[in-house]
Amino acid sequence: MMLAGRTRFCLLAALAAISAFGGVGGAQQTQYPRPTELPNPYRLVEGWAKLPKTMNGGQWGEVIRVHVDAKGDIWVFHRCFNVVPAGSATCVGRGAANPPI
Repeated sequence: MMLAGRTRFCLLAALAAISAFGGVGGAQQTQYPRPTELPNPYRLVEGWAKLPKTMNGGQWGEVIRVHVDAKGDIWVFHRCFNVVPAGSATCVGRGAANPPI
């Protein structure tokens, strides 16, 4: 009889714990805004990066990579200007006046 009482007590204690802590799982989670709902920290600055007229006629080629160094300088690796077909631009044979960097 004593064993039945302990079993009943343990069962009731377990049910009480489940009902007391069961509500924690249903707590409301923090809602974060979507990235599209956040303010845009960037702004467009027209014509900020200009090449000298002596370099590729002042025209940017196909930009392959952009890197910002530790001093904040921006390095752009690009292929010499070519319109048709896309992806066929090359600086080979264009001399020192048309470096890719």
